[in-house]
Amino acid sequence: MQRKFLKKAKPVTAADVKALRKSVEKILDRVREQGDAALAYYSKKFDGFDGPIRVTEAQIQAAKKELPPHIIEGLDFAIERVTAFAEAQRAQIKEFEQEMIPGVYMGHRLVPVDSCAAYVPAGRYPCLTSAVMAMAPPRWQV
Repeated sequence: MQRKFLKKAKPVTAADVKALRKSVEKILDRVREQGDAALAYYSKKFDGFDGPIRVTEAQIQAAKKELPPHIIEGLDFAIERVTAFAEAQRAQIKEFEQEMIPGVYMGHRLVPVDSCAAYVPAGRYPCLTSAVMAMAPPRWQV
């Protein structure tokens, strides 16, 4: 049986990778410099979204009321599973510092943050698990 392709992927060149890295670096620099203003700019540019970057608890509850019960049950189950795995994974991560050569110390620290952002694609093929995977783990108390 001969394979039929609806659309073949173009080969990725070194120049493509270089251009992509440059583009992403530019975006990250702007977000570092301008914070939420840059996020709002890119939300509009890439997604046509011109709303608030942060949603209120009231907005969350209103949106939840519009979902069918089976979707809420599925999301709750996914959040429970992702959270359980993330907590087990977190339990394995320990802070440490070690002198690797005289006077040179290396290691890692766990540093809590006040908030984080997550980009959840919602174009032609929205995937709710993207939101779950991006937002459930950061909720831990360190």
